Amino acid sequence: MIGNFAKYGEKLKIETNYTVKERSDLLSLIPSNFEINSILELGCADGKNLIYFKNFFNIDYKNTIGIDLCESITNKYDDFIFFHSSIEEFLKKNKKKFDLILFSDVLEHIYNPWDCLRRIHDHMNSNGLILLSVPNMQNIKYIQSFANGNFFYQDTGLFDQTHIRFFSSETLTKYVEESNFKIISKGWRPDQSMQGLKNQILNQLAGKVDIELKTQFFSLRINKNNIENYFGQQILICAQKNGGDGET
Repeated sequence: MIGNFAKYGEKLKIETNYTVKERSDLLSLIPSNFEINSILELGCADGKNLIYFKNFFNIDYKNTIGIDLCESITNKYDDFIFFHSSIEEFLKKNKKKFDLILFSDVLEHIYNPWDCLRRIHDHMNSNGLILLSVPNMQNIKYIQSFANGNFFYQDTGLFDQTHIRFFSSETLTKYVEESNFKIISKGWRPDQSMQGLKNQILNQLAGKVDIELKTQFFSLRINKNNIENYFGQQILICAQKNGGDGET
């Protein structure tokens, strides 16, 4: 139900299962020679993604930490150390440092993500990495909804009612770099609902530099270099704390 959610930063206990997906797309952004011995996931839900990373890097239980505002009483947190906490509260109290910190669909829910990105440095080892995924504000669905006035919030997805910050690839990159991180790699989570139109455009681009996509409300000049900006569902970034050398 729209409008039926907790106050910002309020801790919750729920009886339903609260789960996330394994993010192989984020994992693929990490350099193959990078050694990960400790990991923190902010907004871990049931920990499915955290456990996926933990098992991939063979990380010890005591070095696998997950935090979330929402604690499901139907979930078991047996494979990692769980803190029922807001991100802001955790960062004030935590003294441990990590090789990898995951922000999987988190920054868009935080009131001050810029402060969070700056403060996270104190919780990272010298070569530490962060992995980020956020909804892509430049997706054609967003543009279309704004242009025709039919911007309606939903329970999940691009129009999630609990999203309070919005990013494009360009702005997220700028904010991450301004927060004293070096971009290591970038990627996109595809929007499967737009794949048909995307394929049509790619076919048209086979013999052209760019094409104009026209709708009732707007037109876009699309080429092979910017097509993901309009068709990507999520922006993915791997970045390193400045001062690291990118290798271990």
